[in-house]
Amino acid sequence: MRFQEFLPAFPLQSFIHHYAILEDDRSSAEGITDRTPPNLSTGLLFYYHLEGPVHITNGIYNDVLPQSFLMPQCIQSQSWLYHKPLGIFAIMFKPGKLRHFFPYPLLAYQDRALPIHSLGDAGLLELEDRIFEAKTTEKRIEAANQYLLGRLSRINCRIDLIDWTLSKLFTNPGRHINDLPLEVKVSERHFRRLFEREMGVSPKAWQKLARFTQAMRLMQSPRFRNLSAVAHACGYYDQTQFIGQFKFFTQLTPGEFLKQTLPITELTAWREDVVDRREMER
Repeated sequence: MRFQEFLPAFPLQSFIHHYAILEDDRSSAEGITDRTPPNLSTGLLFYYHLEGPVHITNGIYNDVLPQSFLMPQCIQSQSWLYHKPLGIFAIMFKPGKLRHFFPYPLLAYQDRALPIHSLGDAGLLELEDRIFEAKTTEKRIEAANQYLLGRLSRINCRIDLIDWTLSKLFTNPGRHINDLPLEVKVSERHFRRLFEREMGVSPKAWQKLARFTQAMRLMQSPRFRNLSAVAHACGYYDQTQFIGQFKFFTQLTPGEFLKQTLPITELTAWREDVVDRREMER
């Protein structure tokens, strides 16, 4: 299994985390299985090479994935099953930035794959055709850059309350979520409804997911030493709370998770740093 990541065109780098390629050349009559925990990723995914169905189960969505789809925020672990080789081109957005390009009611689609053909966007359908017809990764990146730069020229890029909230939660993951609406003098109810409409999850759920994603990043770092240090760095009250929330997202304790072999998770884990043309294999 091979993973590559690429930086988007410079004007898009405030919005797009990276473009990514995930390819698996294996075949198995019994099926290839994997499990991926949720993270901060949202985006557009295109199976440009698909020899057989990919089945995803997460407790809410239990179906064969469309060949191309928009992926809103997920807070459930995903179980994968496929039998044949595949190749995925992904456009992954930075936290909170998908909503600027695609203002859909994301709360209604949490943990579900939205087929691109169902969105009524002629430009997206054209992008899908170009990605499927492209013979090289460079041509797929060129198509993505052209489409997204066109969208960027038509959207309002001003920093708003949601962007401000996400930056606060990133810099201080242990901060009490109810303090944030007080700072900007809006009611807690209005703040929650606005956040849910724009992000597709509640503020508290997103904060838990952000903490968990940061914890995963630290656990997979070469500098990882112990779980207590991770719990403290990510704003958990104590190690007990950390283990409980980790188990909520993965159905495993941190110790059990570290013993698992999960190639898709290892390759596609959230990394704050993006290295253009970085390639990894498992």
